[in-house]
Amino acid sequence: MTENFALTVIPTTTISGVVRDGSGHGWPLAAQVQVAGQPTTAVHTDPVSGRYVLSVPQGAAYTVQVDPAYPGYLQDSQQVQVGKAAVGHDVGIKVDPVTCGAPGYDNKFSGRTEPFDGSSTPDGWTVRNDVPGSRPWSFDNPGGRTNATGGSGNFAITESNLDGGDQDTTLTSPVYDLSGATNPTLTFGTDFEAYADSMNASAEYTVDGGANWTPVWRQNTQDAAGKQVLPLPAAVGRSAVQVRFHYVERNFGFWWEVDDVFVGDHACALTPGGIVTGHVTDKVADVPLSGATVTSVDAAADKTTTGVDGEYWFFSTQTGTHPISAAATNYVTATKSATITPDSVTPQDFSLDSARLTVNTTAISKSVAWQGNSTASVKVTNTGSAPADVRLDPRPGGYTPAAQVSAPLQKVKGNFSTGPLLGKALTAAPRDTSPSAASWSAVADYPTKIMDNAAVAVNGKIYSFTGLNGTDLTTKNYVYDQGTQSWSPIADLKEARENPFAVAIGTKVYLAGGWGVSGPPNGDLEIYDTATNTWTTGAPMPKAYSAMGSAVVGGKVYVIGGCLQDSCGVKDVQVYDPATDTWSAGPSLPMALSWTNCGIIAGTLYCAGGASGLDYVGAGFGLNVKTGTWSPIASLPVSVFAASSTVANGQLLVSGGIQDGSLTNAGYAYDPSTNAWNPLPNANATLFRGGSACGFYRIGGSAGGFSPTTQDQLLPGYDQCGEYVSIPWMSVTPTDPVTIAPGKSASFTVKLDAASLTQPGAYTASLEVAAVVPHPVAAIPVTFTVKPPSTWGKITGTVTSAACKGGTPPIAGATVQIDTWAASYTLRTDANGNYVLWLDNRNNPLTLIVARDGWQPQTRQVKITKGKSVTADFALKPVSC
Repeated sequence: MTENFALTVIPTTTISGVVRDGSGHGWPLAAQVQVAGQPTTAVHTDPVSGRYVLSVPQGAAYTVQVDPAYPGYLQDSQQVQVGKAAVGHDVGIKVDPVTCGAPGYDNKFSGRTEPFDGSSTPDGWTVRNDVPGSRPWSFDNPGGRTNATGGSGNFAITESNLDGGDQDTTLTSPVYDLSGATNPTLTFGTDFEAYADSMNASAEYTVDGGANWTPVWRQNTQDAAGKQVLPLPAAVGRSAVQVRFHYVERNFGFWWEVDDVFVGDHACALTPGGIVTGHVTDKVADVPLSGATVTSVDAAADKTTTGVDGEYWFFSTQTGTHPISAAATNYVTATKSATITPDSVTPQDFSLDSARLTVNTTAISKSVAWQGNSTASVKVTNTGSAPADVRLDPRPGGYTPAAQVSAPLQKVKGNFSTGPLLGKALTAAPRDTSPSAASWSAVADYPTKIMDNAAVAVNGKIYSFTGLNGTDLTTKNYVYDQGTQSWSPIADLKEARENPFAVAIGTKVYLAGGWGVSGPPNGDLEIYDTATNTWTTGAPMPKAYSAMGSAVVGGKVYVIGGCLQDSCGVKDVQVYDPATDTWSAGPSLPMALSWTNCGIIAGTLYCAGGASGLDYVGAGFGLNVKTGTWSPIASLPVSVFAASSTVANGQLLVSGGIQDGSLTNAGYAYDPSTNAWNPLPNANATLFRGGSACGFYRIGGSAGGFSPTTQDQLLPGYDQCGEYVSIPWMSVTPTDPVTIAPGKSASFTVKLDAASLTQPGAYTASLEVAAVVPHPVAAIPVTFTVKPPSTWGKITGTVTSAACKGGTPPIAGATVQIDTWAASYTLRTDANGNYVLWLDNRNNPLTLIVARDGWQPQTRQVKITKGKSVTADFALKPVSC
């Protein structure tokens, strides 16, 4: 049966008005306005005028809900009756009285503060200890800790890390008269260093002489630091209010610091100023720019970052006429003069100039006879609106690690400390943290268990220094020889460190910072000469930190961010000049960082990820060394802390560590030419807080907490370790950057020369069009085919394992020694177990010796034929069979 219906359209009318600040400033507000529960009705106010128009059916009552776009304001909901005519409905939005976090407002506290500056219990305060013989709250800092609460001077602390065992102790305040308070509030600074779930901390208050205590703050498994602001609603008009800090611990814990306890009234005070808002766009593409930084030139703290639609706003403490700048990575910074009216909204848009490049070729392919050469020309044209300094940078090819098979992804949940681990409880490694796949390969185990070590690559060898060995900090250091695939001891460090930085310049390694045996970071600079196996000293760091980023820039050592003894994240950049043995201050970071991953690529210092206070971050920044300016780059796909990292093949590589709060084996590579992160193969071991070096080597680390390992890993193919990548058979002229004005072009000559090559075959690489541009040009693939001499032949094959119970997996890293009457050649099998070598047939006969630790070696004699390929496969039997 069919039934038809005719619906009658209800005529509509409008609710319109202006949304403003209703707590004192009165400026128009950007907000979303809708009928409550009906998201399809949502509209947005004009951010400059605050005006909105909401269309609704006639003849009904509607609850109009207003959600401010600015933080720190409360939601507003009011019922509006609508007839046939349009209805006006202006809204005044109130500031949240608890946070006072709206722009243009600040906290005003009226009451008493206890700073705990003495070494004993303050007057009126009491300490109770319900576990006889354990440590109660104390004020003499028995553990010698740094004040990490955000305050200064002395503090109250319940210290668990010194003794262990159970604790139950309470710190109680005197009585406060809050009968005149309209918004009673408790604030205090804290540093709660959690350990698993054995620690319980709470802040509580009472209004009835202690008969009932109401908790307002609790902490258990997560670290907490900084100022806490907590309303005490039941204390309004009460004349006898007390607060207490109650700590309970079972078996073992770390510590809880409390400082600057305030109890009193709290109000939101106006700060003079106005709102500046607008959009930032790409002038060439005419699209919004996300991630651009907008700053008041006369008040650098007044700044913000544009959202996905290019929109921005910030509170300006300056009024009147002032310059405002907009900057974005790879764009020309624009500065405009804005007249900022107090208690009003000032519009200011920006359109940023940039270069845009095109090339006349998409690929280069040349073929030459043995020892021959060829050239190609690449023309680059700037179609943008700003000049560009352009250089063609060679990139290695013939190997694509990111396309290889990854180990299974691992994610291990846990509580991972950013601070020193020396003296803390030994933690067992979680299960299943060592998946396996072909991309990453194991290298010889480290001579001892190790974590929080520093590693560098020097002349093809890997050096690892100091760290935690599972029991103590160690002064022992070792070098890994890729030829012998073994570690050897080198000269001891004078002072053991936990998480120092180490960088190499020439044959010397510069090492400083790191938590010392006594706890605080050790700023002494020690210099190791790899040629003589000796240590000398240099000028100490002006500010000693641990867990720093580091890089060599123009022959100088840049040390970025770092940790103190009990807190992590600083903006400091320190620069050491080996030529003068002096330190100087570098350009401050845009945000406080520690554990960040840094490296120099083509003249720009890049840093990404790390820890900022208690937060793990994925933000990235690039430092233009010439101008001393940091600019944002693409953020990591996840927050990353305590990962292994290096620069290789013109990319910043990051692997493992704590990602989005979980211990993992995932990895990423940042390519400056595309301003993008791409996945790396998952590592075979799931570790954090280990050393790393170009190669890409990961040396040691922890599978969680204080549980170091001897495991070392290698992701082959990432062995181009310099700031600029060198391809021996390819050169580009000019080598220096060429400035290309808008509408102009420049040509580069690419020479492919086989003179330095010892083997014929197809060589691949690519050319990166390196320039400060927001829209990178795709890399130009280069193929160079070198033909063999007529008397040469090829010997090739695959080395596999004759498994005890069937299967023939390839053996990566096997040694294939080829002996002739004239010379001897040593090869290593690749990840697929393959090897290959071209030789003159007059070298016959060839004796092949194939060996790998854990397998029985084999020997065979082979003859090669000129112009042909001879295959010699080997199946090695495991020693255990």
